[in-house]
Parts: sequence; C-alpha cells; structure tokens
Amino acid sequence: QLLIDVPNQIIQFFSITSSEKGYGEKIVSAIVDSAPTDWNIVVLIDWSHGFWQMMAERYPRLVVC
Repeated sequence: QLLIDVPNQIIQFFSITSSEKGYGEKIVSAIVDSAPTDWNIVVLIDWSHGFWQMMAERYPRLVVC
C-alpha cells in the first residue's frame, strides 16, 4: 500500500507484503525507479526487522524515519 501526497510530492510506503522471496525488493525498486527525482520516498513506521534499512542502503532516495 502506497500513500501518495501529490501536493507535497511524497510517496510513503505504508504496507508491503509478498508471498515470494525477493519480490518486496522488486516492488521497492519499481517505485523508486519510476518516481520523479524531485519527489521524496519515505517509510515512516518500520516494523520490518531490517528490510527497510536494507532497502535504504540499496536505494539512497528512500528515507526510513
């Protein structure tokens, strides 16, 4: 689930699930690669036990709060 705030140019990952290993990163990659460069991409709540931190290291545009 993505929350897209057009006036403030923010895409927030709210919820992400996949039954196939590796598809979570494919979802993140697709969003990061397709978002306009002047938009912010964020994760406000991280309950993933490391997934989002790993994604932030691989995709520097992604900010984990």
